[in-house]
Amino acid sequence: MSKQKVNPGNLTTDIIIFSYVQLFEPKVNLSGVPKYSACLLLDKSNKKEKAKWDGAIEAATLAGIVQGKFTANQRPILKLPIRDGDAELATEQKKGAEYKERWFVNANANVTDPKTGALLPPPRVMKPQGGVAVPILDQTEFFSGCIGRAIISFFPYDSGGSKGIAVGINGAYKTGEGERLDGRADAKSVFAEFAEVDSDADTDTDDFS
Repeated sequence: MSKQKVNPGNLTTDIIIFSYVQLFEPKVNLSGVPKYSACLLLDKSNKKEKAKWDGAIEAATLAGIVQGKFTANQRPILKLPIRDGDAELATEQKKGAEYKERWFVNANANVTDPKTGALLPPPRVMKPQGGVAVPILDQTEFFSGCIGRAIISFFPYDSGGSKGIAVGINGAYKTGEGERLDGRADAKSVFAEFAEVDSDADTDTDDFS
């Protein structure tokens, strides 16, 4: 499928899976810089959305050439953000089953403005409620494995000799819940089978206090 012409600075994704969610509190990355972040997993069957991402990368690449971050001749050495889950499973760079038959990108957001040092708000995390999008206030509602959409941007960079296209995340929208990918059990589901039995037992138990 050919690359679509899209705005690389403002792209709302189709349905994806969120992993390694760090959108409420920043996490220090390998460079020692705190960032908000998430890994976005896209089914390979969604070729239309993949074409959108490819189109955004192409637009960001052209912008990088115009901005002087790299030249057209440097295209072959640019680091591009879309990664192949199957390929990385095969080389054991990744181990989770969630990468099977999926593309993925790692998206980040700054904690402070690079120019002024002023604190920036975190990406907004939303959900549908009553026909409108509302903020998720309970952080436990949004976890690795949630399904939804994201507002992302593709932009060129030239940092420390590394050149390429990176992905920013501006917002997340939860539409459903998949299998948890963070290894934690869902306490509500685990204890649900005991709730009715234990509630009945409470009514029959004498007060030993």
